[in-house]
Amino acid sequence: MIAILAAIALMGQNTKDTYGKTNEQILAMGYNAWSDFYNAKAGVSTIAMSNAAGLYGDALMARNDRLMKRLKPTESARFKRLRTSMLDFKNEAIGMGVSLTGGGTMWNPIAAGMQVDTETALYRVLAGLTSKAPRRVVSDVTKVMAQLKGDLGKAKLDMNWPKVAKDSIAGTDKAFDSIVKEAKGLPRRDSDTILEFCRKILVDIRETATPK
Repeated sequence: MIAILAAIALMGQNTKDTYGKTNEQILAMGYNAWSDFYNAKAGVSTIAMSNAAGLYGDALMARNDRLMKRLKPTESARFKRLRTSMLDFKNEAIGMGVSLTGGGTMWNPIAAGMQVDTETALYRVLAGLTSKAPRRVVSDVTKVMAQLKGDLGKAKLDMNWPKVAKDSIAGTDKAFDSIVKEAKGLPRRDSDTILEFCRKILVDIRETATPK
């Protein structure tokens, strides 16, 4: 399931053409300015939006990789595991949204944008920028997860979407368990940041899949 959902995030990201911008220059521009710049060059389309987000996420990942190399091996390994679980979490959670909408190309840039969310949350922890993180506990995340499960339970899914939904729920729960395990060893504000990332991913997916 992760392989299928990860492919959604990677659709359209087969180019490394940054129009002359280095990773450092991309990050210095900021996400919105970079996206505007890229879309002005590549043309506004779902693929271009996905590419812009994917390239920004790659730049963030490269910066985080450098920060991880400065840590003790055990701490670096912890953050690598945490990153893997966070990426699994967002990929699997997107599967719930995709099931609710019966697919849709709109999920391509959303998935790519959530790579940006993943690396941004990690950067805040690695760089010590978590002092303003809202207080979060595990139940803040599981509450939204329960709402999404309820949405899926009430939805009239057809074709292969019931299986996709079932697999995505299981995958999201598994990834979240792994995130909680790693976050328990972090300072409170750092774990708050990671839990807020998880909560926001689920809220964004639910709001996209079940607009009011």
